Amino acid sequence: MDKQLDAVCGMQIEKADAAGQSGFEGRTYYFCSSAFKEQFDANPTRFIDKSENQKTGESTSD
Repeated sequence: MDKQLDAVCGMQIEKADAAGQSGFEGRTYYFCSSAFKEQFDANPTRFIDKSENQKTGESTSD
């Protein structure tokens, strides 16, 4: 199982079950609903500090 935290609501979700994903500053963020993805896409920096504290997103620079 590969779980991530939704960058908007903080819910833990399986990457495979995510309703959407977005890339921002070299990381991929996953969302439990398309509405949360749209909120994130409109203003990612609003959610980054919160999500970084929750260790959300994964680096895409392997």
